[in-house]
Amino acid sequence: MAETGRIYRTLPAEERKSTAIFANDYSEAGAIDFYGAKYGLPRAISNNVSYWLWGPRGYTGSTVIVLGSDGSGDRELFREVVVAGRAGTPLSRRDEHFDIFVCRGLIVELAKLWPSLKKWGT
Repeated sequence: MAETGRIYRTLPAEERKSTAIFANDYSEAGAIDFYGAKYGLPRAISNNVSYWLWGPRGYTGSTVIVLGSDGSGDRELFREVVVAGRAGTPLSRRDEHFDIFVCRGLIVELAKLWPSLKKWGT
């Protein structure tokens, strides 16, 4: 969480206004929503389970901080994908250790892409 907050704060103020935090897992999205205010983070968006139902919350995809990804799909969808940090603590499960990406320039409008992103399983 602290690392996501650090990455978010490194973005220029104007860019932060439109930056989404996309979590590939319901629990990551829930953690951002529950603890994120402490770090000045916006509410998360996610393609996982019921988070998908809430949609992209008005974000365009101009800048997205992506959690829980290996980056491969992100590189297909964004013009720029940069590893900005790493999630995980010594007590985290193995699947909770991952690179955090800052992605810019979504090639398809997020609202149009959203229906195809739904992920109900793990």
